[in-house]
Amino acid sequence: MTSSISKRATLVAGLAGCLALAGTAFAQTQPSTPAYRATPDKANTAMRMPAVTPSKAETATSAFAKLDAAHRGYVTKDETAKLEGFDKAFEQGDKNKDGKLTQTEFEVAWSMYTGNAHKG
Repeated sequence: MTSSISKRATLVAGLAGCLALAGTAFAQTQPSTPAYRATPDKANTAMRMPAVTPSKAETATSAFAKLDAAHRGYVTKDETAKLEGFDKAFEQGDKNKDGKLTQTEFEVAWSMYTGNAHKG
């Protein structure tokens, strides 16, 4: 009878070990990144909002880089909304009136906003 109990304990231990190894193998085959990847689009502006609001003391290049968090090459009114008083400069800088500022348009608007407009 002791032999039977010993064999049963060995069998249970072996089965538990196999299940543990199978679980480890299964866990290793799962993707390390989630299957769903959110991509910024017009419907989801929250993902494109800048993480840091630039200050007036920054250069236009630095401010643009912070606001263009998605690296699309332009910024929108929504992305510049945290800049108090920038809306007027945005309108004046948006030469083609497409609702976006390219980096060149942004530099003009930033100069007006910060009071560093070139006089000439």
